[in-house]
Amino acid sequence: MTAENENLSGYVQVDAEVDEEGRQMLKKLSAFFERLKDEKGVLIISVPEATQADGTLFYPIGIGTTKLDFYEGEIIDTLGQKYQMHAGLKFFKEDFMHSFRIFSDQEIKVDTDGFHVATLMGGEAVGFSNTPFKVLYIRSNVAANIRLFASTSPQAITANMIAPPILRSELYQVDGSKAQRVSLDCGLLGRWNVELYANATIPTPFTLESSADGVHWFQAFSYGATTALHQGYQNAMRYIRLTSVPAGGVLDLLLVASQ
Repeated sequence: MTAENENLSGYVQVDAEVDEEGRQMLKKLSAFFERLKDEKGVLIISVPEATQADGTLFYPIGIGTTKLDFYEGEIIDTLGQKYQMHAGLKFFKEDFMHSFRIFSDQEIKVDTDGFHVATLMGGEAVGFSNTPFKVLYIRSNVAANIRLFASTSPQAITANMIAPPILRSELYQVDGSKAQRVSLDCGLLGRWNVELYANATIPTPFTLESSADGVHWFQAFSYGATTALHQGYQNAMRYIRLTSVPAGGVLDLLLVASQ
């Protein structure tokens, strides 16, 4: 393997050890990219990346036009800043994506390679199949949050565009002599079904509170001293929290919410 430098005459020979390291790195990169394809060889790119460690569910876009270039594997925001996707068509010697599904919490307009294909209302998800494209342009008059899947398969994409099915917050074997709390942010579109659990070695009172904005809280339920608690209910609030009243002993608390 050789490297060329425009400021030098000829070529600079790379030694065998560095050459072998380079080959191993290329093998690792190749294996990484192959894992992005499923068992049928279909490439799927998500925005934001579906496996982000921080659990981000939505990608924020600004006012104006956001460009999603699937061929180059780049996102160009409304200010012209470039961000890398986790893959691009050209890395797989593919020419086009063939289907996509997109969600937005605000009204947006979607173009494929310059042709208008959809206007989404806030809270709506739409999908298109058998639609070859390399670039999506998303136009918005307000700041918005999107979630998108694009695929090299012409088949329609079926995916939960809102969020993972279950959120949970939990504490185990904590000191019951102090007030303990588990809380959830149910997200932009909320979680409709909530279950709460508590175990206590000493009878302990609990309260469940809800809030629309995370600032103003309202008591939803109050529970008398108990050693075992379980309740399920329908929820319309974004924020919920379960709190113990200090009573001693040891506590387990679990708060679960789903669509």
